Amino acid sequence: MSDTSIEKGVEDRPDLAKILYDLRQHLTLTQSQMAEQLGISQAMVSAIEKGRTEPSSKLADKILNYSKTLEEREAKASESDFGEWLREQRAKHNLTQAELAEKAGISQLTISFIETGKTQSPQKATISAVEKALGRGFPLRSKLKSWRRLKWVDLVNTLVHFH
Repeated sequence: MSDTSIEKGVEDRPDLAKILYDLRQHLTLTQSQMAEQLGISQAMVSAIEKGRTEPSSKLADKILNYSKTLEEREAKASESDFGEWLREQRAKHNLTQAELAEKAGISQLTISFIETGKTQSPQKATISAVEKALGRGFPLRSKLKSWRRLKWVDLVNTLVHFH
């Protein structure tokens, strides 16, 4: 194997240091707090983030599982919070359920089910229609979108290199 192919392999490998750093920043945790969450030392978090060491496959798996758990927890929170947010925004705009439904092009029953929690996971098209009708986006939804932009594929690819 030539030096060029070795260097190319290193360049192509996802940056786990950046992924861990981005995860920690998203959670607004210190290195010590992140270390406690992962069951490792603060020095290990620092070393990984600075690229001085590579995590073991076990630790990389732990980071991936922690990330997935976080995403699932935020998704569930966004589902239950959307109904509350919708009700507040509708009241702020002095709209009845029927009026909002007409503006959004959906049924009044859909609005009612979302607000009361009978519909826990509204379709993306429904959420978008409501946001457009109200003239503003659901705050947690945009936070989730930016979180999902973190490169999960990069993290999975990194794990493959460890196994």
